[in-house]
Amino acid sequence: AQCPVSASCTATLPQPVVAGDAIIVIASSWNFPPSTTIKDTLASTYAFLLGPVDDTGYRSYMTATYDSPGGANAVTVTPSVSTDIFVWALEYSALKSFDVGVSATGTGKNTSSGALTTSQPNELLVGYSGFWSIGGTASPSFAVRSTTGDAVVQDRLVSTAGSYTLTGTQSPTNHWTMMMGAFKGP
Repeated sequence: AQCPVSASCTATLPQPVVAGDAIIVIASSWNFPPSTTIKDTLASTYAFLLGPVDDTGYRSYMTATYDSPGGANAVTVTPSVSTDIFVWALEYSALKSFDVGVSATGTGKNTSSGALTTSQPNELLVGYSGFWSIGGTASPSFAVRSTTGDAVVQDRLVSTAGSYTLTGTQSPTNHWTMMMGAFKGP
């Protein structure tokens, strides 16, 4: 969801949530205040996992809830002041906990989150690439879930424990923000 200069922004999941699934929420905004709340219509509790990742006033967060109740769901992000807000809500089955995350900001054509090392096989990597230029690319081997708001939200299931990096490119050269979280299954 993209909400220009709003007091809140709501992303509605396209299908009813399956009971027991995890919901991962990524939110970004210019001048996102630290006092931001995330709630959904299923009354889930969200844990802030990464962020705020701050690149010259452009801030991003990654949050999650596990073992969600089932049913129609909409996630609302509410900062303490009105601002432009982007929200992505993704549903995944069989995720039980957050393993490790990494984030980075920079300026250039080539982007990189830096490496993270998963602690077990069969983890889900969820990545966010925020570009200040239109036309940023996804990381190789990742499936694109959204390209809303000059950003790419992507994921990848990895079968072996090891080191992984989220990369991309943008044109022209500009600022960028990268976040990647690794999530454990059962």
